[in-house]
Amino acid sequence: MYRNSYVEYEYAFTNGELDIDKITAKSKRTSMVSTEVRQFTAFGKYDDNMKETEEMTLVMATDNIAAHEYYADFTHEEHGKTRLIFCPDEKMLENIRKFLPARLRTEQNNAE
Repeated sequence: MYRNSYVEYEYAFTNGELDIDKITAKSKRTSMVSTEVRQFTAFGKYDDNMKETEEMTLVMATDNIAAHEYYADFTHEEHGKTRLIFCPDEKMLENIRKFLPARLRTEQNNAE
């Protein structure tokens, strides 16, 4: 018997702040990370060939299906340089894009 083997992630987006929680066994909730989208230094589709640096904290909040994984790089108060890998739905992506720094919004528009 495997306890706590069921894991899901909840993404909450409110007024430009992204909160990620991990839910284990459908009952235990743990806050993983919170950040302001305006603090993102990079954002886009995640590619397995992307390299993380040694000083970077990696936050994996994904079902590991590469087709819909995104990444966000930012500096976190507690974790320092951080890369979040997650799977936002289209509605969340639309909301995130509204709060991205201007440079990243331009990059997103050029990539589409």
